[in-house]
Amino acid sequence: MMMMIIIGRHCIGRMNENRQRLLELCCHRRLCVTNTYFKCKEPYKVSWRHPRSKHWHQLDLVITRHANLKSVPHTRSFHSTDCDTDHTLVASKVRLTPKIHCTKTNGAPRINTCCAKDPAKALLFCNTFRERMDASTTTDCDVNSRWCTLCDAIHSLAITSFGKKERHNADWFEAH
Repeated sequence: MMMMIIIGRHCIGRMNENRQRLLELCCHRRLCVTNTYFKCKEPYKVSWRHPRSKHWHQLDLVITRHANLKSVPHTRSFHSTDCDTDHTLVASKVRLTPKIHCTKTNGAPRINTCCAKDPAKALLFCNTFRERMDASTTTDCDVNSRWCTLCDAIHSLAITSFGKKERHNADWFEAH
């Protein structure tokens, strides 16, 4: 299994039990803490100050999937914002790339296999298949081209002998 880095080199503070649980969750779910990946000044790494000791801590984190880490160019905290809380605002810049969905191409038509039970249609398929294979005695040594020829012959003959399978989407209103 590939070794994954959950936290970067720019982490602040000591490890406590809750941080250990968070790191285990991130490891299990392939997540990364983006706050720790960027080198910036100490005030921009921390997000909360203890009221009595006045020590700064890195409590508020931005977590993303490891696969999407490349789309986060920077994460930092902003102390000048007034959020009506003792925590500072932590923000990330994110590069969004739209995914363009391609429409599904129509595949080959499906064969009506229920007609294969009809002995007349099955005999027609067998006879036309034998004729096609006797007529196409190719000297190709390439296995892939022979396989493609065989697949195309079987599919086209089955469509002509048995017909295309019709879709039967049951309309809920008509069925009930």
